Amino acid sequence: MTLTRPVVLKGRRAGSLTIVYDLGELTERIRIWGGIILAVMILSSLAAVLLSSRFRTLLAAPVLELARTAGVVSNTKNYEVRADQTSADEIGQLASAFNEMLAGIGSRDADLRRTLLEREQALEKLAEVNRELHRSNEELNSRNQDLERFAFIASHDMQEPARMVSIYSELLVKRCGDLNDELTLYRDYVISGTTRMRDLIADLLSYIEVTTSPDKKDSVDLKIVLERVQQNLKMIIDESGSVVTAGPLPVVEGHETQIMSLFQNLIVNAIKYRGEQPPLIHITAEPAGPMYQLSVTDNGTGIPSEYQSQIFVPFKRLHGNEIPGTGIGLAICQRIVERYGGRIWVESKVGKGSCFRFTLRAAGESAASAATAPLSRDSLS
Repeated sequence: MTLTRPVVLKGRRAGSLTIVYDLGELTERIRIWGGIILAVMILSSLAAVLLSSRFRTLLAAPVLELARTAGVVSNTKNYEVRADQTSADEIGQLASAFNEMLAGIGSRDADLRRTLLEREQALEKLAEVNRELHRSNEELNSRNQDLERFAFIASHDMQEPARMVSIYSELLVKRCGDLNDELTLYRDYVISGTTRMRDLIADLLSYIEVTTSPDKKDSVDLKIVLERVQQNLKMIIDESGSVVTAGPLPVVEGHETQIMSLFQNLIVNAIKYRGEQPPLIHITAEPAGPMYQLSVTDNGTGIPSEYQSQIFVPFKRLHGNEIPGTGIGLAICQRIVERYGGRIWVESKVGKGSCFRFTLRAAGESAASAATAPLSRDSLS
């Protein structure tokens, strides 16, 4: 390469300056520096390969192992699998934490599986118990129906023999004429036993009828029911000097005959267990949601608190044979009330009378307007 430049002095060219350079030296330098750069690049690549291989061993392999382990756990749901912990650095700590997490999940999974298994076993046992209970209920219902049919037939068939014993006992007494004291006592025993047997059979039939008769729900006006009951009991009400009064009475759901039996048993019970004063019986009704709570209050002898839970048990009598009766009347009352979705209980103090309370369902919309004026003493006593 040749480079020429003019030399000017005071506006006049004094000469020329020429530089000559050999480009072969530049080519040599390019070749030398190119070789150096290529060598550096090769060495750098080798170093990078070595470093990446080392880093792969130190970093990527444990992370890939964790990813592989996580994939195995996700696919197989096997929480017993563990990741290899190859070092104590951060990656090793991550693997250790991952293994601890798997152990916790596995423990909870085992507990959950055990709980589910126990639940399934419990459900199977419960289903078996329910099936057994269903079978037992069916057997019990069948036996109850057989027993009720037997009791009904037996009680019905016993009425005629009892009636015959009573009739022929009276005929025998008439034909024998005057009897001595001993025979008179025997006669009274026969008549009393026969009468009690007939009453017991009649009450037993009533109890069975309440249990087995088909459900029939009509609108029953309690005022009319009470008037008919007082007509049926007019003789004993008059003989005992009882006074029966009532407040406004509603219309309820039920079977009129059974509701009459309910009131009749409660009124007779109040008259039977009276004190020294003439029986005072008062009947009231109060709304209680969809039900009416009715109360039959008397001024009788009262019931001791320890016996109040027993008086609704069939044939349970608190006074033995001192007061006539069969011990079924209140049991019939309980059956009637419970049959129509209500309940019955008693509140009583000895010497201060008793109050029998029970609930009956209101008869639809007509119940609200069915309350009537209080019944007068003239119409009830």
